[in-house]
Amino acid sequence: MNLTLTLLPLKRATLIIFTLFSLIMINVALADSSKESDGLTSNDQTQAKERNPKNDLICKKEKVLGSNMRRRVCYRRSDVEARRQTDNQDLKRRQTQTARPTFQD
Repeated sequence: MNLTLTLLPLKRATLIIFTLFSLIMINVALADSSKESDGLTSNDQTQAKERNPKNDLICKKEKVLGSNMRRRVCYRRSDVEARRQTDNQDLKRRQTQTARPTFQD
């Protein structure tokens, strides 16, 4: 009976170590699969860039509104450039507008 009491903590420690190792391996596997989720190999990606560089995907992590969690979003390069141009035009238009005071007699 004394032997079983000394083996019980070893079994728990082994179980905890095995569980942690399994969780780490699952996390690594999921990270690798998310990188390969595009379905393109590096050779296919370079060929796609040579075809039309405006269709390249730009992926980044953005904060979700109202949360500290980040979400991966991808945009085409042409969409990013178009948005940048419209944002710059909007900024210039707003900076050149003057505030018109209203006079009440």
